Amino acid sequence: MKLRRDYCVPVCGLLFQPVPILCLNRLVNLGFKTREIAPETVWSASLLVLVACGITSMALGLWGAWLLLSRPSQVLPAVLFLFCCVPAALAGAVYLVSCLLFLTVL
Repeated sequence: MKLRRDYCVPVCGLLFQPVPILCLNRLVNLGFKTREIAPETVWSASLLVLVACGITSMALGLWGAWLLLSRPSQVLPAVLFLFCCVPAALAGAVYLVSCLLFLTVL
């Protein structure tokens, strides 16, 4: 069976979701536990990570949804849409809203 691009993009969107958490965890460890970077830099860097990951997650979720919904209807695209595209797009929205909340703190 040939691996189709319209099935890979939604799965990549779902597999991307641990990346922001791991990046933010690494930033916190560098800034507050090991003191390798200044704690003030952690806030700016975390804001950049949230913006980049929010845009990437939203793009993967919406691009995957477009690829799945523009094809003839089948059962597998519907399942991939519900379990991969929707969580990726919602997570991207949450990351971007959290950026707005961080901007009020900075």
